[in-house]
Amino acid sequence: AVVYRGKTLYALQELDAALADLTKSIDSKNRRAKIMALDTRALIYYRQQKPEAAMRDADEAVRLEPNDSGALNGRAYLCALLGKDLKKGLADIDQALQQQPDNAAFLDTRGYLLFKQGDYEAALVDLDKAIKGGELEYQMYRQEEKRSNPGRRMNMTRE
Repeated sequence: AVVYRGKTLYALQELDAALADLTKSIDSKNRRAKIMALDTRALIYYRQQKPEAAMRDADEAVRLEPNDSGALNGRAYLCALLGKDLKKGLADIDQALQQQPDNAAFLDTRGYLLFKQGDYEAALVDLDKAIKGGELEYQMYRQEEKRSNPGRRMNMTRE
């Protein structure tokens, strides 16, 4: 639960509190929680203009679970944000996409990396797929939300 609270605090822009929770999660024995915490803490460090710390966390997440598609995407995205190690980022996201070829977030990351490398045509292909996939994922989420939580249905239609 601590890692999710940390991720929620990050989303609320409460970075110091988020860092405290995420650091606790990194110290836990739960491997999945560690990877999620490292991935989110890397983004916080990036926002705090601490690129070395950010990449250290992203690298550690991949080291803990080299085939974790989320960790690979996180490090690849960080490479794109930093504009460094773009080839490593592309290798990471290609590995993640081998596991989940239609994942809109992963396609978005690869499109961003390709854009940063100046391969605009290939970037457009991936970004177009990401947009279409993201729209489909959102529609599926809304349908599932309506089925699993009919009490919120009226609130959702008023938004």
